[in-house]
Amino acid sequence: MTGTHTPGTGPVFNIPAGLPFADTLAAGLLAEAGDDPMALARMRVLLPTRRACRVLRESFLRLTGGRPLLLPRMHPIGDVHEDEPALLDAIGLDPSTMIDIPPAMPPLRRQMLLARAIMAAPDLGADTPEQALALAAALARLLDQVHTENKSIEQLQNLVPEDGTHWHVTAKFLRVLSEIWPGLLRQEGMIDAADRRNRLMTALAAAWTAHPPAERVIAAGTTGSIPATAQLLAAIAKMPRGAIVLPGLDMTMDEDSWQAAEDTHPQATLKNLLQQLDLTRADIALWPAAQQKAEDRAPRRWLAAELMRPAPTSDRWQMLHPDPGLRAALTADLSNAIDLYECDTAQEEARLIAVMIRHALETPRRTVAVITPDRRLARRVAAICARWDIAVDDSAGQSLADSPAGVFLRLVLRAALEDVRPGALLALLRHPLCRAGLTAEAMAQGVAALETAALRGPKPPPGFEGLRNRLAERHRDLQQRGQSLDPAADDLLQRIDAALSPLITALRPGAETGLAPLIAAHAQAAEMLASSPDSPGAARLWAGDDGTTAAGFAADILQHGELMPALTAAQYGQMFDTLAASVSVRSPTGLHPRIFILGQLEARLVQADLTILAGLNEGTWPPEPGHDPWLSRSMRRQAGLPVPERGVGLSAHDFVQGFCAPRVVMTRAKRVDGTQTVPARWLQRLDTVLKAAQIDAGLLHQRAAETPPYLTLARTADISPVTRPQGQPRPTPPVALRPRRLSVTEIETWLRDPYGIYAKHVLRLRPLEEIEKAPDAAERGTVLHDAISNFVANNPHTLPPDAADRLYDMGADIVARRADEPGFWDFWMPRYRALCTWFTGHEKSWRDDGNRFEIAEQSGQMTLPGPGGDFTLRVRVDRIDRRADGRMAVIDYKSGSAGKYSEKKILSGHLPQLPLTALILKQGGFEKIAAADTGYMGYWVLTGGSTPGETKSLEDDIDTALDTAAGGLADLIAAFDQAETPYIALPRPDHLPDFNDYDHLARVQEWTALGDDAEDAA
Repeated sequence: MTGTHTPGTGPVFNIPAGLPFADTLAAGLLAEAGDDPMALARMRVLLPTRRACRVLRESFLRLTGGRPLLLPRMHPIGDVHEDEPALLDAIGLDPSTMIDIPPAMPPLRRQMLLARAIMAAPDLGADTPEQALALAAALARLLDQVHTENKSIEQLQNLVPEDGTHWHVTAKFLRVLSEIWPGLLRQEGMIDAADRRNRLMTALAAAWTAHPPAERVIAAGTTGSIPATAQLLAAIAKMPRGAIVLPGLDMTMDEDSWQAAEDTHPQATLKNLLQQLDLTRADIALWPAAQQKAEDRAPRRWLAAELMRPAPTSDRWQMLHPDPGLRAALTADLSNAIDLYECDTAQEEARLIAVMIRHALETPRRTVAVITPDRRLARRVAAICARWDIAVDDSAGQSLADSPAGVFLRLVLRAALEDVRPGALLALLRHPLCRAGLTAEAMAQGVAALETAALRGPKPPPGFEGLRNRLAERHRDLQQRGQSLDPAADDLLQRIDAALSPLITALRPGAETGLAPLIAAHAQAAEMLASSPDSPGAARLWAGDDGTTAAGFAADILQHGELMPALTAAQYGQMFDTLAASVSVRSPTGLHPRIFILGQLEARLVQADLTILAGLNEGTWPPEPGHDPWLSRSMRRQAGLPVPERGVGLSAHDFVQGFCAPRVVMTRAKRVDGTQTVPARWLQRLDTVLKAAQIDAGLLHQRAAETPPYLTLARTADISPVTRPQGQPRPTPPVALRPRRLSVTEIETWLRDPYGIYAKHVLRLRPLEEIEKAPDAAERGTVLHDAISNFVANNPHTLPPDAADRLYDMGADIVARRADEPGFWDFWMPRYRALCTWFTGHEKSWRDDGNRFEIAEQSGQMTLPGPGGDFTLRVRVDRIDRRADGRMAVIDYKSGSAGKYSEKKILSGHLPQLPLTALILKQGGFEKIAAADTGYMGYWVLTGGSTPGETKSLEDDIDTALDTAAGGLADLIAAFDQAETPYIALPRPDHLPDFNDYDHLARVQEWTALGDDAEDAA
């Protein structure tokens, strides 16, 4: 070719679906250039996106074997407002025209200006800045649609009835756009970006119409869905050396179906474009380089056209009788080049795709394109590939809010907003960016020390003062035990205090601060926390793709923040999260060159050896049409705006392009987030068409049972090939390592769960307290014990007349000093008052019977002989009283269910606590009381329930209980002083411990599931 069109053809060409668009386009341009090395350089190619430009560039290099080549000038017309200097300077657009077109309004500034206008307008329901910003974003989208379709807001205003219906609210919002927004634009000297794009396109079309460029101009790959783009395409079609190359125009579709194609049809956009160009399909020629390959995948195109047949002509499926040759070709195609995998879950679908990607990479130069509108699925695939060190290019990028830098900024803000609540502070300290000026090793040491000393356990009072007090308490406790607090904890707390306190001050409750000062304080705190000894915080925080994006985001807020009113702390937090979630982070470097995860628009010109169409469920692909919050469908049609269903047609076009690829795999998940899904309508139609054509639809699934077994690999990707079920643990440590000192309460654990004694005293493992531990039965019991012990000690002889009130006040005072979960204690205090009344009444009756208080909360011990040496039994008794007959009463307070305690269990040895305490008393094991016999053992159960309290006691057969307890303890000591005696986990299922801190270590759920095979598995 010499630069003019081939005789008998028009300026508009087509590359059928199924042919590699970029390679075919490049091949045609190379053939047109011939042997002239400068011919390509004199060409200009307009493409939809930047990625399309990169793909075409790679096609030229691939077709020429990588030899040096002067390529055509390629411009992404879909991003013309972003690349306008390169494009407009190159085409020589009149500078005066450029001066007449105002600059585009920055997106964030536009959103804030609209939000301010909404807040200033009465009766629009925007009570807070974050609500106004959300409404502004929705209005901005409507504004872009109006500009894109070359319509006017005033026209929309006339469509909305101002009557008593809900539409009058829409009318008020549209009035912001029609009456307020134009004035704001004039005041700013700017216009909307979509408006500027239209004006540039119009100016470019006018310039080329008046003065067609001398060089060859080709617009390729665009469907002209934007009217301004269609106008430019019309100008190119009229140029002497202009050409348009359409993607996937169906040239064989019957005329009835063509005329019946509506918005949801894949050809609808191309049909509208041809109407605007005043062309019919008969006027469209095959792109020269596509002519020789026009029959490639013709059977696939036939199948795609049938499954996309418009509803008015779908009755022709009843007469679908493909000739034997076509049926044979389709059968072979389905057997060798098309697969459908239906996975159980979305995670399984992601693993399946990742396994396919990994397998494809084992073949040199093999490429894979995963096309899906489901960004969650895309992220899952990328995450699984990352486990194999495969960095995947996801064209949609990642939300700034979910990127490392974005998460760190949000954690800094959360810690400040929640006044360094332990959970929020610990999440911040564990982020890799958080170093607070320390080395990685020192930071890890400081976090571990601060976590154990101050952040675990009941929630401290808010603020750094509460954490410092908690550290001081911990320091005193350790000093009493002859230990010391790791100084790294206090050092780290001081560093965090210095970094966060200015931000906490700026976010103080009740204050309202400007957005710019808030983002400045936020960034300063984040930089201080990100600093390390060898690198300033700014260098670490704002580095990388996510850091660069975050820096730009913060700079935009700082630049335009004066537009927003003063904000409260909560408003700033919500606004920051909302805005950060709308910003994307893209990583253009360091990604695998042979793998692409693409959205639908990005995938139009990309070609790969393996194409995976993923997420093929209704509501995902195609997406739900959704609902316009401003206009009904009929209003949109009257205004000339596209209805939501047009998105379905664009999705259908992208599906057809991918479906016609040489090797295609389709995937879907039967359940997503636990909800049953429905296959995409095109998969349902595919089954219908295949059955009508008398072709076995099972061919789509046959490869699932062949090599490689992708689905099997996906389902076993996280399962070890060799599994060894863990049996019931039976550790037998050396006798020298076995405990020689236990408490009376631990003897009961020894009986019920010997493994718990092994883990605690042999392995010396102690459970960490929960972070912000919520009050539980143990906490309630501690408060109850402390209050009653103090009350009894303060009133050892007689009770005051207001005994119940005084006991209640003691408990209320203990609760008031706690900072954790006031709602829990508010709920419990009425129960506490009830048990106070019961306890003081019972205490009076008890004392009236001649019982006299002796000691409370005292420690005692006794030594017993054993084969392995002396064994010490210790106790801290709740209370011991002296009875009228001189014998002692051993009392223990309980706050749990009374059903756990009975005279029978005490006698049988299942509850050895009180009998063993009586044995220690009998041996003179308490300093403040002489050796004595016991005449009463009782559990005083205090619940505050419908029965506020009751006693479970033993007064007869006490010697029998003591003998049983003593004999049982001697047998335990003797048995476990034998090296072969194991510490079995939960040996008696009918006598399980009430609490077990080590069941996860013993893997109880695993070996109990084995049943009778547990012993064999061990």
